[in-house]
Amino acid sequence: MTTLFCCCNNKTKGFPELLVDNNEYNFGSINQKDTLTHLFSLKNNGSDLLKIIKISGSCNCLEPEITKKELLPDETASLKIRVMPKANYRGAFDEKVIIETNTKKIFETLSLKGFYDSTKTNTSKP
Repeated sequence: MTTLFCCCNNKTKGFPELLVDNNEYNFGSINQKDTLTHLFSLKNNGSDLLKIIKISGSCNCLEPEITKKELLPDETASLKIRVMPKANYRGAFDEKVIIETNTKKIFETLSLKGFYDSTKTNTSKP
């Protein structure tokens, strides 16, 4: 007679996984005086709680604002980034936003690009 034992408590703990809708956004050609805003959608595509530990930018011209810092599996959050214009800056820019999480990858980098054109009229809204 053969006896089989099944241990059902041997589940491997899952991991959180950060999924970003698009890691790069290009504002195109804009006026140097414009304040720019872009919204990134973040999702926990893993099977454990995702914690957003820190959000930092490549310059102090970036202002991040997130709706949630902890996401359950399949939960989403919005990350709004405001890009404040740099005084007297003209030409291309490529600013980075770094999200530090408790995922295996730890860091996720987002990119905001554009071109400050002095010939453009101001398009920002009050």
